[in-house]
Amino acid sequence: KIVSVENTHFSDLSSGYSLYLGIKAAFDEVSNMSEIFFAEGDLDVDEASFQKILSCEKSVITYNRETICSDKSVVVYQNESNRYCYAFNRAHGLLKINEPFKAIWNSGQMWKFTNTELLKKVNDFFYEHYISESNLSIIQGYFDELSLEEIEVLGFSRWVNCNTRADY
Repeated sequence: KIVSVENTHFSDLSSGYSLYLGIKAAFDEVSNMSEIFFAEGDLDVDEASFQKILSCEKSVITYNRETICSDKSVVVYQNESNRYCYAFNRAHGLLKINEPFKAIWNSGQMWKFTNTELLKKVNDFFYEHYISESNLSIIQGYFDELSLEEIEVLGFSRWVNCNTRADY
């Protein structure tokens, strides 16, 4: 089921508030929800990779195969404690990772959340403490609470971030 919401604070709050509203609306409108799938709205991906994410029984972090560039990438990396972490510069300047890491990817900017109780808890916490932060605050908060066994990292064969008309 697709739930559409309007963020009337888009100009004064960040993308996190948009995701917060979407998650809240999903919980308000759908009972017995077993998972939530979130995708940035400007992506074009291959069908096979997309279906693999949807059919996965675990919570999913995605990546793409594009070069990581600080001016446009959202980075996901696995640190020395095996936690998955995100790095992004809102001003599209240089990226900085202040800890050792085992692996690094360019985020595919799609996520699947299979622990809906945890997602609701993280979403409420975001509203109370991080309302002006990006959607990565909710995403990071969620994946921080999962064990490695509950997470699958999946890549796209084709991924295009359609930020300009030329990208379409």
